[in-house]
Amino acid sequence: MPDTTQTLSTQITSAMTRIGQEFNAVRTEIATGGAPTSADKVTLADGKSVQEAIDDLNYVDPRITSFTNNVGTVEVGSTVTDITFNWKLNKTAKTLKFEGESLDVAVTTKKLTGQTLTANKNFTLEMTDARDKKVTATTGVSFAYRAYWGTSTAATLDTAGVLGLASSTLTTSRARSITVTAGAGQYIYYAIPASFGTPKFVVGGFEGGFSKVATIDHTNASGATASYDIWRSDAVGLGDTTAVIS
Repeated sequence: MPDTTQTLSTQITSAMTRIGQEFNAVRTEIATGGAPTSADKVTLADGKSVQEAIDDLNYVDPRITSFTNNVGTVEVGSTVTDITFNWKLNKTAKTLKFEGESLDVAVTTKKLTGQTLTANKNFTLEMTDARDKKVTATTGVSFAYRAYWGTSTAATLDTAGVLGLASSTLTTSRARSITVTAGAGQYIYYAIPASFGTPKFVVGGFEGGFSKVATIDHTNASGATASYDIWRSDAVGLGDTTAVIS
């Protein structure tokens, strides 16, 4: 009588060998690509082939990881003529469009020349992947006024005095921290668009110490004119001073 234990063991070993061979064949065919693979031929309960299920597991949503331009924010009154855009994608795109214009999917930069941009504008990049999933990203050029600060012995400031202050920044807010050194007879000045509203000054933990001394029509270095409030320290010669403005 044959050894039933040995026969069952042999059958199990043979079956496992066949399973291993089929699995290796699937892996080889997936790697080589091209013609339909064994993975394509096996259908799962949901109707998908094994290859489709593997593709689903490996699928990564398309993403524009960065989209920038070399201009950013400029002063109101200036004109932007040239803009260079750069971007990075997390995968190879099927289609790529900049502002609706189709681009080579290998391109990662776009330059615009001869523009006459004088107001805020956003630009859009669009990509699709092999599954036609679409994503977009935007980057913009914006225009802003300056806040100015520094010191002067003058009792108030006109446009020339504002432009003569030591520090300035393009901004859409009155809030910031400024540090200046006011020598003998010097006031600390802070000049901002009147549209920014009334600032609060805190120096050394105490609120106050500044007053609005004028509102002027200020013309900036780019030729744009706007109403500006001129704020001045009440005292002169304050030395090294940090004012937290909100």
